[in-house]
Amino acid sequence: MKSPLINKKVQVKIIRRKGSWLSEIHERHDGADLWSHARITFTGLPYDLHQRRYRDPLTKEERKWFESSESGFDVGTNGFSILRKDNYWTLFSVSIDRNGMELDLSDPADFLRYKFLLVQPQIAPSWADRFGSAEYKFAIVDGDEELNQRISQRDLKVKANRLFGKIESSSEKVRALLNLYNDLNGKHKIVEPETTHQFMIGQVDELMDTDLEGLLDIMENTKFEYMTLVYRAVEKGAVIKAGKGKYQINGELETFSFMELVDYLQDPENNLIYARIIALVEGNVELVTGEPDNKPNTTRGPKKDSKN
Repeated sequence: MKSPLINKKVQVKIIRRKGSWLSEIHERHDGADLWSHARITFTGLPYDLHQRRYRDPLTKEERKWFESSESGFDVGTNGFSILRKDNYWTLFSVSIDRNGMELDLSDPADFLRYKFLLVQPQIAPSWADRFGSAEYKFAIVDGDEELNQRISQRDLKVKANRLFGKIESSSEKVRALLNLYNDLNGKHKIVEPETTHQFMIGQVDELMDTDLEGLLDIMENTKFEYMTLVYRAVEKGAVIKAGKGKYQINGELETFSFMELVDYLQDPENNLIYARIIALVEGNVELVTGEPDNKPNTTRGPKKDSKN
């Protein structure tokens, strides 16, 4: 009879979620996920309403091995069967605190804990699945997955730093990035023009730690340059807010939503207006209202990084 035991260790890790009121006070607030002295105890098997029976942690082959003398568990035939009224699982329990736990799958007792936790509705079967259910409090993480996750995060951070490096020297562009991020994520706060460059760099560094993928999604967007340009143009008066979510180019009558304006500026047919806004934002010309010259222009306006 083949043993189901595996020569591998897995971690049970707490899932840290953004958005709780305690995490808003501080990301590492003691009670943001689970108070430091608290424990969650899982006792007995969960009942599956659809199948109208308890969830079985073991396969038929695993159950047969654990009921044999080879396993070292003296439970007898059907001792692990979920159909038996008083089976091994009836009073079985596992307690986990915020530090999680390590399970050695080559150890029979730890293997049973591992299989038991996998059927609990508050345990994600993998780290990748940790946000798949609002019920998940902990996730099973094997060594290979954890290593791959670290490598993936490192690669993402290298990419994010490379993209951010293109605008890092410009306070205007960094401020536009932060305000764009805040608006897209429903955060009701504005980074004001008087905010120091050093403070804003610190804010971006913090986002790279707390929401790297969200920040990267914005910077990798093909419309990113034009999205941040709208924010910079509003600061300079080249674009005027004309009500909630509405914008007007100074000197023009047409009203746009944010993305309509972004698409308008990205359209090569609007090169003249785009170039005029770029010149105003970069400080190359002074703001003058009025109708723009409608002569055709097939060249894009200057796109050099501002040092402002």
